[in-house]
Amino acid sequence: MIVSIAGPKGGVGKTVFVANFAVALGKKGYKVIALDLDLGAANLHVLFNAMQAEVSLYSFLDKSVATLAEAAVSTEYPNVFLVSGAGHVPGLANIFYQTKMKLIRHIKKLEYDIILLDLGAGSAYNTLDFYSIGQKKIIVTNPEITSVMNSYSFLKSYVFRKIERYLRENRRFETLTYLSELKNPENTLGLKTVPQIVEYLKTKDSTLGDDFESALNGSGFTVIFNRTKKNEDDKIAKAFCSLVNQYLGVSNYFIVRLPEDENLPVSVAKRKPLIEIDPESPFVAGIEDFVEKFEIT
Repeated sequence: MIVSIAGPKGGVGKTVFVANFAVALGKKGYKVIALDLDLGAANLHVLFNAMQAEVSLYSFLDKSVATLAEAAVSTEYPNVFLVSGAGHVPGLANIFYQTKMKLIRHIKKLEYDIILLDLGAGSAYNTLDFYSIGQKKIIVTNPEITSVMNSYSFLKSYVFRKIERYLRENRRFETLTYLSELKNPENTLGLKTVPQIVEYLKTKDSTLGDDFESALNGSGFTVIFNRTKKNEDDKIAKAFCSLVNQYLGVSNYFIVRLPEDENLPVSVAKRKPLIEIDPESPFVAGIEDFVEKFEIT
């Protein structure tokens, strides 16, 4: 199962979440591989203290190894493997379409119980396309208003990207032209929400039926509100839900809160997931509770 994990704004704790999530899944007996796809700004290897990994994602991209599986290294944690993004290659954040598609094909060939994709910040098409291949999708944010708005913007971009891909793959090019005009919030028809735009597209293209609707809502996602404080951030979470429901027309999602934990900076400094340093911490308890409820299919 592929799990794509996005953190649309830097500094929200996405990579810390991925590292602890991977170790918690490994402790449950799942064979897990974490791929650092934060191209150009990777740091997942730091949390696993794999600074000198013999192979990495770049070994695959420059054809030093033939398969992505050969770019994986074991970690010191049971059942957990890593494809490191360590190293800096200028321009890598803007890989070519053919390279992206090759990488996606090899991700799908990996023989692990769970494949975690640690994606970069922002909503570039490469990030959105990597995000789209996850059977499970996670967004990591925090209660700061800038982080919440960036997460909403990411989801909006993802929904529009999904509509675009559907129309292109089904050769509805005229409808795609309408969509290009309507994506602008200042469009001449005054359509502001995705449901409004979808309904308008259906009036222009009578062939858009139930399969179109299912393509939009076929896979749900989880929003991780990281670094929350007791009962203080409920209003922001509710406001986020209202935005997603009203403006994106998406209802298939879950909200999870992970508490602020003063030991997380210690974990990063020691280059170890907090689940190994302080297994009784509130943050770790939140991760383990999430793993218990996470449906592995």
